[in-house]
Amino acid sequence: MEVGRKMDYKEGDLGGRMRKFILGGVAFLALFALGAVIVQIQQGNINSRYDGQIVYEKNCQSCHGDNGQGGLADEEGNLGFPALNNGDWYSRPNFSVPCIVKHGKVNMQDSTLIMLGYPDLSATDVANLMNFMNENWYPNESLVTPLDIETTWRNCK
Repeated sequence: MEVGRKMDYKEGDLGGRMRKFILGGVAFLALFALGAVIVQIQQGNINSRYDGQIVYEKNCQSCHGDNGQGGLADEEGNLGFPALNNGDWYSRPNFSVPCIVKHGKVNMQDSTLIMLGYPDLSATDVANLMNFMNENWYPNESLVTPLDIETTWRNCK
């Protein structure tokens, strides 16, 4: 290089180009990873069991018991709220757990009390709740996703 001549960084700065290339690659990988996490969240796979336990404890446990055994029995021993840890909840005709959680239920065959709905719970909350219940009490049931819940809600009667 000649003495006194300045190097033109736009034409010959390989280090600057390399930095831009590396930063672009890092940004691409970060966006790809974020997209993968968002997909997992939408499918209900991120902390589903733990988050479902929190939903259960906050919204269900006071009536259905800490282990889903049912609760609030009357003087004759009839459960005010049915046990969730055993039963035919998934095989009943015209019965939908997501619809019951969302809208509530009156005149249940297993209960002497009315269950109010939880319309503020999101599809992800209900999917996580069902995955928590399935893992603990219905291990043969498949993973429930928020999309499954939204589809079911559209068909609630």
